[in-house]
Amino acid sequence: MSLGNQTMKRTILVILWVGMMVTVGEAQTLRSSYFLNSMPMRHKLNPALASDRGYISVPGLGNVMADVHSNLSLTSFLYPQNGGLTTFMNPSISASEFLSGIVAGNALKADVDVTLLSTGFYGKRGFTTIDISARSMSDLYLPGELFRFMKLGMDHAAGSRYHIENLTLQSDNYVEVAVGHAHPIGEKLVIGVKLKGLIGAANVRATIDRMDISLSGDQWLIDANGVADLSARGSSFRYDEQGRIQGLDWHSPGPAGWGLGVDLGMVYRFDDRWLLSASVVDLGFIRWSHNLRGETRNEPFSFEGFHEVAVGSGSQTVSLRDQWRSVREDLEALLNLYEGEAPQARTRMLRTTIHVGGEYAILDRKISFGLLSSTRLGMTRIWTEAMGSVNFRPARWFNVVVTAAASNYGTSWGWLLNFAPKGVNLFFGTDHMVTRFTSQYIPLGRASAVFNLGMNIPIGARRDDQMRRDPWRRGGVWRP
Repeated sequence: MSLGNQTMKRTILVILWVGMMVTVGEAQTLRSSYFLNSMPMRHKLNPALASDRGYISVPGLGNVMADVHSNLSLTSFLYPQNGGLTTFMNPSISASEFLSGIVAGNALKADVDVTLLSTGFYGKRGFTTIDISARSMSDLYLPGELFRFMKLGMDHAAGSRYHIENLTLQSDNYVEVAVGHAHPIGEKLVIGVKLKGLIGAANVRATIDRMDISLSGDQWLIDANGVADLSARGSSFRYDEQGRIQGLDWHSPGPAGWGLGVDLGMVYRFDDRWLLSASVVDLGFIRWSHNLRGETRNEPFSFEGFHEVAVGSGSQTVSLRDQWRSVREDLEALLNLYEGEAPQARTRMLRTTIHVGGEYAILDRKISFGLLSSTRLGMTRIWTEAMGSVNFRPARWFNVVVTAAASNYGTSWGWLLNFAPKGVNLFFGTDHMVTRFTSQYIPLGRASAVFNLGMNIPIGARRDDQMRRDPWRRGGVWRP
């Protein structure tokens, strides 16, 4: 189900564990910034959205975004005990308590977007952007039946059976080089296009289509059908004495694929108060090479089962890290993968996101109200969200946004602060604020959070209030 009998399963655990422990929608820039024209990076959400002046990013700090969304809760996996923490596999944690927080389809998405270099500038025909970014997008789908098997095992003397389907992990990691342009058509419509060249770093697509588990007093048998595709230059499998994949070696890593993408957007201003916008971003593909494949042999094999996690007692308690290692080792024994014939090339579509937004402004745009719909396709579980925002612009150099959102991963609220005094544009905020914790500082609620910060240097003249109402023309002549 991942890179190998050991590596693939470990990858899943790492993504699940790190993703939920970080607890920090789609990673490009905060959706909270969509309606603020002082934000330099909002063209990442819609290429027709221009900032109120040009900019040059601080290398590596122009836009740093981390995003984790899940319908799981950390408190379903970690429990306080004896002043510390223990895992759900501790025998003192009842099955009913643990499984009450598990649903039929458990999903996690973890994204990172770091702008390495970027600039935007006005010209006679519109606003042009050039940026280079490193992006990583991963999502994981874990059927609830897997957790039932892990916790309950053989819960009937006559034997037990489990049927697990569509356990999936996918991860895309690449560098994006993009050139975008926002162009006015008349005085009310702006269209935007961004072309992207993509350099693939690594890709994983692993799926267990079916796993049938038969447990009896004499033998535990696993019959699974799955395949794991890995694209990473300079990689090779390691094997045990039976030829099963046991790990992954790396030699001289480098580009493992190439691709093309495009963003399309539009903004239509009805009058000084009403604005409508829409965009489709990350429409494209990456063609991956340097491929490896692990696959099951579609024949039953024996499994010893999950062992009770040793937790110790008194001063001899077992650390949480060692408890997780025990769980991981049992999971590694659950899957048997052997090297298969890898395709010479694989083409994977990008995870396309659709935005539709509306804004209503009052008090000469000092305050506005926005509604943004976002939907991402191409995931194991389609992500969709509706976000409402109140955007405050008390001064040119200081803007504040407060948001509330509902998605198929739950509800959230967020905020954004944007400081733009002379010589610098600084922003930071979150689309999913974590406010409630246990006494062990474990976030309550779903394991979701978003964090974004950026620092950019403004260039060119700031566009005044009249230009914001009519942002492209003054007296029929383009104002650079």
